[in-house]
Amino acid sequence: MTTHTTTPPARLSAAAVIPLCTLDPAAALDDLEWLDETIGNARVVAIGESAHYNRESYELRHRLLRYLTERHGFGAYAMETGYTEGWQADAWVRGGNDDRLGEVMAGGLTSLMGLWRQMGSHLEWMRRHNASAERPVGFYGIDLGAKTPP
Repeated sequence: MTTHTTTPPARLSAAAVIPLCTLDPAAALDDLEWLDETIGNARVVAIGESAHYNRESYELRHRLLRYLTERHGFGAYAMETGYTEGWQADAWVRGGNDDRLGEVMAGGLTSLMGLWRQMGSHLEWMRRHNASAERPVGFYGIDLGAKTPP
């Protein structure tokens, strides 16, 4: 006879859970100051995600990019989208391609990411930031894409 015991699920301690006030990328960033100690003098910060295609992931990444750029001077944003397709998004956030965000969303992002309004807001923020920034933020795709480089 086999007996089964159940183990209670692991729980994070209260000290390991740091609540955010909001996911709104335009909100004040003070609730993210706890990241300063974690980031230290790092030159690369990786932001993982547990799910694709949800509003919260896009908003959180946008807010974290804003924090890392404004408070720590980061100058590159790399995400899971096609490497060559990302060149179109990078050119746009750096002020090129006129005002054709729709084209960038359709051709500069892969895996249906261009369908998300939150991703468009993210790119618009990068473009506005870069228009007056001493150090612009570049956009980089890190997946192999289907397009051939120009």
